[in-house]
Amino acid sequence: MEQKLSQDNISFSLPNVVLVTAIICLIVLFGISIAVLKPIDINPPPQNNAIPDVRPSTYGVTQLSITSKNTGTGLINLDGYLVPLDFKFDSYPSNYGAPGTEYTAVDITWFDIGQILNTNGKEVDDFTNYQDHKNISEALKNFIEANKLVEAR
Repeated sequence: MEQKLSQDNISFSLPNVVLVTAIICLIVLFGISIAVLKPIDINPPPQNNAIPDVRPSTYGVTQLSITSKNTGTGLINLDGYLVPLDFKFDSYPSNYGAPGTEYTAVDITWFDIGQILNTNGKEVDDFTNYQDHKNISEALKNFIEANKLVEAR
Protein backbone atom coordinates (compact mmCIF):
# COMPACT_ATOMS: atom_id res chain seq x y z
CA MET A 1 0.00 0.00 0.00
CA GLU A 2 1.09 3.40 -0.87
CA GLN A 3 0.86 6.27 1.58
CA LYS A 4 -0.39 9.62 0.49
CA LEU A 5 1.28 12.67 1.83
CA SER A 6 -0.75 15.60 3.15
CA GLN A 7 0.16 17.66 0.10
CA ASP A 8 -1.58 15.11 -2.05
CA ASN A 9 -4.69 14.92 0.20
CA ILE A 10 -7.38 16.95 -1.53
CA SER A 11 -9.57 17.42 1.57
CA PHE A 12 -6.65 18.76 3.61
CA SER A 13 -5.77 21.97 1.87
CA LEU A 14 -4.99 25.43 3.20
CA PRO A 15 -8.18 27.05 1.84
CA ASN A 16 -10.29 24.30 3.44
CA VAL A 17 -8.54 24.72 6.83
CA VAL A 18 -8.95 28.52 6.69
CA LEU A 19 -12.62 28.16 5.74
CA VAL A 20 -13.40 25.74 8.60
CA THR A 21 -11.45 27.90 11.08
CA ALA A 22 -13.29 31.04 9.94
CA ILE A 23 -16.70 29.34 10.33
CA ILE A 24 -15.83 28.14 13.85
CA CYS A 25 -14.58 31.65 14.79
CA LEU A 26 -17.78 33.24 13.48
CA ILE A 27 -19.95 30.82 15.48
CA VAL A 28 -17.95 31.49 18.67
CA LEU A 29 -18.03 35.28 18.15
CA PHE A 30 -21.78 35.16 17.45
CA GLY A 31 -22.36 33.17 20.66
CA ILE A 32 -20.21 35.53 22.72
CA SER A 33 -22.00 38.59 21.32
CA ILE A 34 -25.41 37.12 22.21
CA ALA A 35 -24.21 36.30 25.75
CA VAL A 36 -22.77 39.79 26.25
CA LEU A 37 -25.76 41.66 24.87
CA LYS A 38 -28.29 39.79 27.03
CA PRO A 39 -28.80 41.65 30.35
CA ILE A 40 -27.95 39.62 33.43
CA ASP A 41 -30.64 39.65 36.10
CA ILE A 42 -28.78 39.69 39.42
CA ASN A 43 -31.86 40.53 41.50
CA PRO A 44 -33.55 37.60 43.20
CA PRO A 45 -37.03 36.74 41.99
CA PRO A 46 -39.83 38.41 43.94
CA GLN A 47 -41.16 36.48 46.90
CA ASN A 48 -44.41 34.66 46.53
CA ASN A 49 -46.75 36.13 49.14
CA ALA A 50 -48.94 33.05 49.00
CA ILE A 51 -46.43 31.09 51.08
CA PRO A 52 -47.38 31.48 54.74
CA ASP A 53 -44.96 32.67 57.36
CA VAL A 54 -44.22 29.59 59.42
CA ARG A 55 -41.99 31.09 62.05
CA PRO A 56 -43.22 30.19 65.55
CA SER A 57 -44.72 33.02 67.55
CA THR A 58 -43.50 34.00 70.99
CA TYR A 59 -45.91 34.54 73.85
CA GLY A 60 -45.28 36.13 77.21
CA VAL A 61 -47.48 37.28 80.04
CA THR A 62 -46.61 40.92 80.60
CA GLN A 63 -49.25 41.70 83.19
CA LEU A 64 -51.92 39.62 84.88
CA SER A 65 -54.36 40.31 87.68
CA ILE A 66 -57.07 38.13 89.16
CA THR A 67 -60.16 40.34 89.58
CA SER A 68 -62.54 37.87 91.25
CA LYS A 69 -62.92 34.19 92.15
CA ASN A 70 -62.98 33.11 88.50
CA THR A 71 -62.16 36.16 86.33
CA GLY A 72 -59.07 38.16 85.51
CA THR A 73 -57.40 40.58 83.13
CA GLY A 74 -54.05 40.31 81.44
CA LEU A 75 -51.65 41.75 78.92
CA ILE A 76 -49.88 39.32 76.60
CA ASN A 77 -46.79 40.09 74.51
CA LEU A 78 -47.35 38.34 71.17
CA ASP A 79 -44.36 38.84 68.85
CA GLY A 80 -43.89 42.39 70.14
CA TYR A 81 -47.59 43.30 70.01
CA LEU A 82 -49.46 43.96 73.25
CA VAL A 83 -52.69 41.98 73.44
CA PRO A 84 -55.01 43.00 76.30
CA LEU A 85 -57.61 40.49 77.36
CA ASP A 86 -60.27 39.63 79.91
CA PHE A 87 -60.67 35.98 80.83
CA LYS A 88 -62.64 33.50 82.91
CA PHE A 89 -61.16 30.40 84.46
CA ASP A 90 -62.00 27.37 86.58
CA SER A 91 -59.71 26.19 89.37
CA TYR A 92 -59.74 22.76 90.98
CA PRO A 93 -57.41 20.69 93.15
CA SER A 94 -55.14 18.25 91.34
CA ASN A 95 -52.00 16.21 91.90
CA TYR A 96 -49.40 14.23 90.00
CA GLY A 97 -50.49 10.91 91.48
CA ALA A 98 -48.06 10.85 94.37
CA PRO A 99 -48.54 12.07 97.93
CA GLY A 100 -47.34 15.62 98.45
CA THR A 101 -47.76 16.69 94.81
CA GLU A 102 -51.06 18.49 95.25
CA TYR A 103 -51.53 21.76 93.44
CA THR A 104 -54.33 23.97 92.13
CA ALA A 105 -54.97 23.36 88.44
CA VAL A 106 -56.47 26.07 86.24
CA ASP A 107 -58.46 25.86 83.01
CA ILE A 108 -59.12 28.99 80.95
CA THR A 109 -62.77 28.71 79.89
CA TRP A 110 -63.21 31.99 77.99
CA PHE A 111 -61.25 35.08 77.04
CA ASP A 112 -61.91 38.24 75.08
CA ILE A 113 -59.15 40.04 73.18
CA GLY A 114 -59.21 43.83 73.40
CA GLN A 115 -57.60 46.36 71.04
CA ILE A 116 -54.12 45.15 70.05
CA LEU A 117 -51.29 47.71 70.16
CA ASN A 118 -48.00 47.65 68.26
CA THR A 119 -44.64 48.65 69.76
CA ASN A 120 -45.36 52.34 69.08
CA GLY A 121 -48.69 52.19 70.90
CA LYS A 122 -50.80 52.40 67.74
CA GLU A 123 -53.88 50.22 67.39
CA VAL A 124 -53.79 47.37 64.87
CA ASP A 125 -56.46 44.98 63.65
CA ASP A 126 -56.87 41.63 65.36
CA PHE A 127 -54.53 39.22 63.54
CA THR A 128 -54.73 36.31 65.96
CA ASN A 129 -55.80 32.86 64.84
CA TYR A 130 -56.88 29.63 66.51
CA GLN A 131 -53.29 28.60 67.29
CA ASP A 132 -52.62 31.99 68.94
CA HIS A 133 -55.77 31.63 71.07
CA LYS A 134 -54.73 28.16 72.17
CA ASN A 135 -51.21 29.32 73.09
CA ILE A 136 -52.46 32.47 74.87
CA SER A 137 -54.81 30.31 76.97
CA GLU A 138 -51.92 27.96 77.81
CA ALA A 139 -49.63 30.88 78.73
CA LEU A 140 -52.27 32.29 81.09
CA LYS A 141 -52.86 28.87 82.67
CA ASN A 142 -49.16 28.24 83.20
CA PHE A 143 -48.56 31.71 84.64
CA ILE A 144 -51.42 31.39 87.14
CA GLU A 145 -50.35 27.90 88.22
CA ALA A 146 -46.64 28.71 88.45
CA ASN A 147 -47.21 31.81 90.56
CA LYS A 148 -49.99 30.17 92.63
CA LEU A 149 -52.36 33.08 92.08
CA VAL A 150 -55.50 31.07 92.89
CA GLU A 151 -56.51 28.34 95.32
CA ALA A 152 -59.14 25.71 94.69
CA ARG A 153 -62.09 25.89 97.03
